[in-house]
Amino acid sequence: MMEILDYKKLCLHAETDDTGAYLGDRDTTWICYAVFYRGDTDEELKRIKYVDGKSVEITEEDQERFAGPEMRDVVDDEEE
Repeated sequence: MMEILDYKKLCLHAETDDTGAYLGDRDTTWICYAVFYRGDTDEELKRIKYVDGKSVEITEEDQERFAGPEMRDVVDDEEE
């Protein structure tokens, strides 16, 4: 699961030059709230709050930031 989030960070938080060559991560904090489900079911396997390449503790305030199963098929505009 962390490999998936590492890849998402690489795709969405990378600095590139005009040719598309990777220059490194942007100079900002990158936070992702991820929920993994079993197949096409609503059975939650794991929640991860991912901050700059590490899984960190999920606080009570974080809970509302995690998408529910109804958002599973929604595509982010940046990924289209």
